[in-house]
Amino acid sequence: MEIRMANISDAAIFFEMNELFNGPGYNSLEMIQESVEYNQQEIVAIAYEKDTAVGFACAQIIWSMCYDVKYAEITELFVKEPFRKKGFGRGLINFLEKTFVQQGIYDFQLLTGEDNTGAQRFYEKMGYARDRELMYRKRLKRETVQDT
Repeated sequence: MEIRMANISDAAIFFEMNELFNGPGYNSLEMIQESVEYNQQEIVAIAYEKDTAVGFACAQIIWSMCYDVKYAEITELFVKEPFRKKGFGRGLINFLEKTFVQQGIYDFQLLTGEDNTGAQRFYEKMGYARDRELMYRKRLKRETVQDT
C-alpha cells in the first residue's frame, strides 16, 4: 500500500474514480486537472496497491475568526469496492490527519450521509464521534444571481 499526495499526473485517475464516486457528468477532466494543480485550499491524497489507484481522500483547512483554532474538514473519501475493508480508507484518513498535525492542526470534522451506515461505522472506529449539528444547503441558479 502506498499513500501519497496527489499531483497533476493523477488527474485522469481521479476523473475515473470521481465518476465511480459521484456518478458520471459530475466533473470534467479539465476541472480536476485545474483543481489538482492550482487549488491551494484543498489537499488530496491518493492510495495505490502496486500500480493500481484504489482510492482517494480530500480535505480542507477551515479557519474562521469566530473560533480560536483552525480545523480540517475531510470532504471526500472513496475506496474502490474490491479494495474496501483492506486498510486503504484507514490509511487515507491517517495520512490526512498526520499531514495536518504537522501543520499544527489537531481538530477534524467530516460529513457523511444519514443513510450511509457503513461509512458511519468506519468513522466511529477511526475515533470520530457524531455531533448534533445539522447541515443546510442552498444552491442558487447562476441566472438568478446575475439578475440581482
